[in-house]
Amino acid sequence: MQKENNGRKAALQLSSKADAVTFFGAFGGRKTFLLRYRNSDKYCMIEGNKCVVNGTKRFSLTEDQAARFRAAEGDFLRELDDATMGKGGFSSAEYGGNTLYFRRLEGNEYMFIARYYGGDIRADKRGIYDYLFSFGCAGAGKFGCGKGDIGFGGVPVPFESMTSTPDEYLNRETRYLCGEATEDDVRFLAHADGVPRFVPVKDVYGTEDFTVLKAEHVPRTFLNHVLRYRLTVLYEGAEYKACFYPSSTKIMIEADNVVTPCAVTSELQDEIYRVIAAGGGVHPR
Repeated sequence: MQKENNGRKAALQLSSKADAVTFFGAFGGRKTFLLRYRNSDKYCMIEGNKCVVNGTKRFSLTEDQAARFRAAEGDFLRELDDATMGKGGFSSAEYGGNTLYFRRLEGNEYMFIARYYGGDIRADKRGIYDYLFSFGCAGAGKFGCGKGDIGFGGVPVPFESMTSTPDEYLNRETRYLCGEATEDDVRFLAHADGVPRFVPVKDVYGTEDFTVLKAEHVPRTFLNHVLRYRLTVLYEGAEYKACFYPSSTKIMIEADNVVTPCAVTSELQDEIYRVIAAGGGVHPR
């Protein structure tokens, strides 16, 4: 395949790996493929016998390369047939004339296929967090999200549609990532995948709740020059990482892509300062 650039031609390289070319979607009638490389992914939109990479670089396709794109599309169409017929482990959720098909894969990844009422279609093989975040969902973890509509390729997905599917893991993990999980959701998820999650159940936490195991100074950078410490804390038998800014009355608990602020008592603050000083850190008070 050749790149058109002021009369010069350059080959577009494709990895030889089997999953290096996958069908990503069809938008406005134009087919788009995901190209996987060692250090990054790129998107290729097909225009006739050409591939436009990331919307800027245009390459002509050789017959062998065009065959790889056709094969990738064929793989997707077989997946879509299974999805529409409810075969191969696929389930679906309907919303506003659109359909989200999904099936769980190994390692808590999913195959998601979104079919829009206007004819567009998008396919993703991702974890739940990455999928929600890829749509700019405000509910994906540390960027915060309340229930309501989840950003989904320009078409809002009702929160209820993503949390009322036949897949309990998908329902509960979506609730968790959108800040709407219950203690029961967290217990279910931790039992299902062994990953501890944190849901606040108190307004203020003290030394009876958290045990501070370690405090490490986070080196300052040009973009973040504020003094802060990375804590390791124990809560209900599970270890969590947390961020602490001296003189703050909160710690930021990090768990499964979600950062949750927790107000702490003065006694717990003192304990944090003690651990900081014991590790050779400068006492911030």
